[in-house]
Amino acid sequence: MIFSRAAFFGVALMGMAVLCGCEPSGGSRMDEEKESHFVVGRSRVNALDYHGAIESFTEALEANPRSAAAHFELGVLYAERESDPAAAIYHYGQYLRLRPDAGNAEMVRQLIFRLKQELAQTVLPVTTAAETQQQMERMADEVRQLREELAVAKNHLAERTTAASATTVSGQQGVVRSGNTIQNNAAQLNRGSGTVQNRNSEQAVRRTPLTVVRRTHVVKSGETPSSIARRYSLKLELLLSANPGLDPRRMRVGQALTIPAT
Repeated sequence: MIFSRAAFFGVALMGMAVLCGCEPSGGSRMDEEKESHFVVGRSRVNALDYHGAIESFTEALEANPRSAAAHFELGVLYAERESDPAAAIYHYGQYLRLRPDAGNAEMVRQLIFRLKQELAQTVLPVTTAAETQQQMERMADEVRQLREELAVAKNHLAERTTAASATTVSGQQGVVRSGNTIQNNAAQLNRGSGTVQNRNSEQAVRRTPLTVVRRTHVVKSGETPSSIARRYSLKLELLLSANPGLDPRRMRVGQALTIPAT
């Protein structure tokens, strides 16, 4: 919290003192404080019955919607006893609207300013240095994982290139070497050129397909199926079809997903 509760309550008590004695007296203010519900509210505050006091001051406003005194009392109670800065700001604001020249007007404006700071802190929490460090570490982990996946992809491409460049003649003790014509290789193996062509064609058809390296992704905090699909340049439907047991609404941190090849 931006300021201590003790300091806040002390300032509020000073405002109540101004409200009760230091402000120039007027019939309207005295009438507000003599209203039956307001009197009960004061007695409940003295008895430390703060919830009952809020009810009484609210009833005082129902009886007299222009009761600045009731608004001020509710502002103090909501700020100090209920920890409801939004309600406190409202009642303090109504008090200033009804008594803009009150002796404690400047103090009430300072209270409103501090309450707004407190409210903003709860609605928009500031990221700490530790949280920023954690985010940077997660990003570094993601970069390392991407580099590892890139290295695997490069090795896979190199294996495919090597396998595609190696051509053998099935069933013979000879190898078709780079630079030899089909006729030369056929003469070496005592076969006709047409037989070598057929063997090469059959071998190309029977060539064993390369194994596709399956990738996996470990789910991190804040990730969704859509964000993971975008990361690997996949369509969401393709990612879901590769993980038939995945429930997007129940995806958990640490869960391993299969990343299909594209």
